[in-house]
Amino acid sequence: GEDRVKAKLKKKAKESDPDGDLEEKRQHPPKDKSPRLKKLVPSSNDTSPETSAIMDTGTSFLLGDPNTIQLISRIIGADFRTGDMSCARLHDLKSFWISLGGYKFEVAPEHYVYRDPEKKTCSSAWVPSYDSPFWVLGDSFLRAYYAVFDMKDKKVGLAPINMPLRHF
Repeated sequence: GEDRVKAKLKKKAKESDPDGDLEEKRQHPPKDKSPRLKKLVPSSNDTSPETSAIMDTGTSFLLGDPNTIQLISRIIGADFRTGDMSCARLHDLKSFWISLGGYKFEVAPEHYVYRDPEKKTCSSAWVPSYDSPFWVLGDSFLRAYYAVFDMKDKKVGLAPINMPLRHF
């Protein structure tokens, strides 16, 4: 019956993906062993446990609380004020995870580091915002996700662009 078909599909998936990487990526939120921020840390004068965010296709960067951006800059080796960083570090960088509505969304190095091949320079997309009460998730975030904006019900739907398709 149905259980036998599921078991056969699982066995076939295991053969084509012996380490289980695809199965882990399908789980939401995904299991992840890389360093990450558990949530966006609110600024010191914000006593709420969470921080709000907006998505803005007119912004290229990831704008946020200066304290958290300073921490991220230190982790990735970027200059906090200018965003400049060494391109040599790119292969060592890990993903960050942003929690939105109980779901975790990956921001991979290829999304948060800009490379200028002509000048051979790199810079961080994490930028401090001193005048906004919320984070702004610009194109650096949105280029990794399909985004559907439901204006009637004031909701946003997000799905990873590179998520493997399920065939069962």
